[in-house]
Amino acid sequence: MPRRTCLSSPLRLGTLAVFALLPMLAQAQDADEQAVKAANGAFYAALSRTDEAAMGQVWVHAPYVAAIHPGSKAPIIGWEAVQQSWTDNFTRFPVTTVTPSEPMAFHRNGNTAWIVGTEAVHLKDTGGKEFQFTALATNVYEFQNGHWLMVVHHASLVPQ
Repeated sequence: MPRRTCLSSPLRLGTLAVFALLPMLAQAQDADEQAVKAANGAFYAALSRTDEAAMGQVWVHAPYVAAIHPGSKAPIIGWEAVQQSWTDNFTRFPVTTVTPSEPMAFHRNGNTAWIVGTEAVHLKDTGGKEFQFTALATNVYEFQNGHWLMVVHHASLVPQ
């Protein structure tokens, strides 16, 4: 009498295939996380260099992007407005150093990913006055044309 198993051969084969693919899936997820973190690093590099051209390369240029800066009185919506906000900030604070913490939270869902953490901010305005503070930050990225690009940057002062 043939031995009976609780799993049919096709099901068993499928299960084995899934387990064989798990390491590759984990590697793909790790690669995506590293790519998003690299995009996040490029954003902070552009910010700390007050480099408008580099800032333009890390953002999606669309009407739905948004930014909230520590000094914002309202959300800034749309690429043109966000771009102008960076121009204004870089003009007002020609010396800008923003150092992100290690991400406190990272999540990716499909073509969207976000990083939550803090930023150590050091600014010097055109008059030489210096400002230092910590900000809470959320950066949201969207995968477009093979690149992770920013769609939201929200930085708020940590309450004192």
